[in-house]
Amino acid sequence: MNEKNNDKKSEDSSFEIIPSIIDSNIISKENNIEKLGNFNLINEYIDIPINKVRKSSYSQEHNKPIDSFFQDLSCDNFEDYININKNEEKNIKNQLKNIKIENIIINDIDCKFIINEKFYDGKIGFKDYKIILKIFNYNKLFNKKYYIIPFNNVLKKDEIKKNYFSNQDKVQINLVTKDFRSFKIKFSNSNTYEMFNIVYNKYIMPKENINILLPSFWHKKLSKFKINGWELFSFEKEFELQNLNLKSEFSKFQIISNENYSICKTYPLKCIIPKNISIKDLKICAEYRTKNRFPALTYFYSHNNKCIYRSSQNMIGIFGNKNNKDVDLLTKISQNFPLDIYDCRPQTNAFANKINNGGYENPEHYPQIKVNVIFCDMQNIHYVRGYFKNLCESLYLEDSKNLLSNIEKSQWYDSIKILIESSFKIYNSIINGHNVLVHCSDGWDRTTQLCSMSQILLDQRYRTIDGFINLIEKDWLSFGHQFKSRNNYTNIENSKEFCPIFIQFLDSLYQIMKQNYCEFEYNYDFLFFLAKESLNGKYGTFLFNNDYERNIYKAYKYTLSIWDYVKDNEMQFINPIYNYYNDNFNYNYNNDKLKKNYELNFNPKKICLWREYFMK
Repeated sequence: MNEKNNDKKSEDSSFEIIPSIIDSNIISKENNIEKLGNFNLINEYIDIPINKVRKSSYSQEHNKPIDSFFQDLSCDNFEDYININKNEEKNIKNQLKNIKIENIIINDIDCKFIINEKFYDGKIGFKDYKIILKIFNYNKLFNKKYYIIPFNNVLKKDEIKKNYFSNQDKVQINLVTKDFRSFKIKFSNSNTYEMFNIVYNKYIMPKENINILLPSFWHKKLSKFKINGWELFSFEKEFELQNLNLKSEFSKFQIISNENYSICKTYPLKCIIPKNISIKDLKICAEYRTKNRFPALTYFYSHNNKCIYRSSQNMIGIFGNKNNKDVDLLTKISQNFPLDIYDCRPQTNAFANKINNGGYENPEHYPQIKVNVIFCDMQNIHYVRGYFKNLCESLYLEDSKNLLSNIEKSQWYDSIKILIESSFKIYNSIINGHNVLVHCSDGWDRTTQLCSMSQILLDQRYRTIDGFINLIEKDWLSFGHQFKSRNNYTNIENSKEFCPIFIQFLDSLYQIMKQNYCEFEYNYDFLFFLAKESLNGKYGTFLFNNDYERNIYKAYKYTLSIWDYVKDNEMQFINPIYNYYNDNFNYNYNNDKLKKNYELNFNPKKICLWREYFMK
């Protein structure tokens, strides 16, 4: 049974099938049908410049001089979310056991919406862990307009101070979503605002972290799928598909156990490293890497037996600390071939990390091998958040004449270009017979982006739906990309850890697909679905920072995997012009025709706005 049929059971008569508004003044009028939440909504693209009241204000976050040097330093609050002791584990288990999963239905809280500095009567309702905004008399064609915001899509709420010189007891707020859409709402009195605030403080920005998971628990209760997405990925099977033979006595690799996450709490329970490295030596290597994220294999290129490893920065510090076990490990990784170390950061940022006992590899420490350190100039999360905010805000402005220049000023697509070009550099390193190690500061944001994109360039299997699922499960979930922190699934409003790293990766992939569409089994709808749902909090896939947290919170039991929906509705994500005849992963590279078909093209001059997502 698909999601649509199950959702119908939960509909309430007071919430009919309703039209949705799109608050953009730059989209031409057209009709489109979209499935959103539990409703089939008809979107009427009309000119509704909801954000005109917000002046053009390009974020200056990325222009602060201190960012250039110190904001690449490792997260100070790492232990706050990962060091869960036994008492806290018991507490989480008790909360999960006693939690009540119930719908929230509140109808018609009176308010006014401020659009283009004009007031429009409206109402706010809550249902299925979504905020439903109803705007009256805004357009002559329709008596009502609606906007639906999932609870977990809210970034913050700014309360505008009341006018104490007025006798009117009114409260005005600015509700901001994670794609920086802004809704100015004025409540008729403090009592109506209090009704809104109760739901906001208990479920949207709750004091108890467990309540942030309620939308995904509720979605699990409503939906039934034929396939359990949590069971699709297998660590051993994935590397078998890479043609890595770990069972042979002549294998140069070994699987090591990260039992109970004792070596690294943000890594998977199993990792692959070169042979003849003992667990004792590996632990010493891990202590020399930020957050114990030691170099681990993520991809084996079977055509020339070259590898991509990933890790965090080494802890060389300002005194040039050397770790002999780390030297041994990297020497074995190189296999007597050149080792290209891709440091995702700008060189100035990497150098500044030495103050915090971080830094980057000194080739002189590895005399037995040729080490090339390549800096990719990818900015940190604070810059990327600023770029994303700039882009989103530029699309909501009424000044459509300067739209293209505003998009360019946002610098979002400058960062996309750097990400893609760096991935092609890794691609070329592997093709030219070099082994590769990729890292940034902590090795879970930019490192994940580059490893994933370079594998898509190298291996056609990751251009299929099943292959892409494995890629996300391996490099994003198992290797600990911080979905919880980056998607702001916390009780902290406008957290400084919020950053759409996954959206940036998907936009980069969109650019590659746009220029090589026939080479991908999945279509643009697939990318849009993943981008939208990654910020909506319906699926447990994107709610946690690593496998350790997913196990503690029993995500596999209480939430759905996003792949449940994908595999149950796979046909809607299939590209009808995919080159199936090219679907052969064991190429003979002496055949130039096959090699040419296999390679992807990229022209940076053809980068374009991802309209399906940013103009949704």
